[in-house]
Amino acid sequence: MPVSTRVGASALRRAVWPWLSAAAFRALLAVGLWGVVAGLRIEDWPGAAVGVIGATLVSLALTPPSPRRLRPVAALRVAARFLRLSVIGGLDVGWRALHPRMPMRPRLSARRSALAPGPARDLMRAFTSAVPGVLACGVRDDGALILHCLDGEAEDDAALDVDERLIACALGSGPRDGGV
Repeated sequence: MPVSTRVGASALRRAVWPWLSAAAFRALLAVGLWGVVAGLRIEDWPGAAVGVIGATLVSLALTPPSPRRLRPVAALRVAARFLRLSVIGGLDVGWRALHPRMPMRPRLSARRSALAPGPARDLMRAFTSAVPGVLACGVRDDGALILHCLDGEAEDDAALDVDERLIACALGSGPRDGGV
């Protein structure tokens, strides 16, 4: 086989593989979701196949594959931290609701993110809402995240920096300016 043909096939593989692997992964997720919601009865398979193919194509059209790789171990760390912070946040809100003298000094603050705009920053925005006493409520024109803090004194930038680094690592995306 001539060298130019091998090089062409290799380039084609590199161009096609991300789309095929993304389609397979997303189709698998859609099948799993279908199975959880509707069950996996054999008489539903034709409809499920149409739904899964449609969902996969729409997913690929709306969010094309990225050259970044999801790092599974780091993603598990993010999921574990999110779960832990969600439980702590729920307990904190419950405690504040049942204890009327609990100190609350609500305020809005803005926090710049080192993550580039896109999936990583969107995940950070969602993740921030699991932090006890903090809710992401918008984004300024300059890209800074607007946070509503129940106790303005207790906002912990160091913890949010840790969350940002974990998310960047899990999604295989670097910071916008190399600082995370």
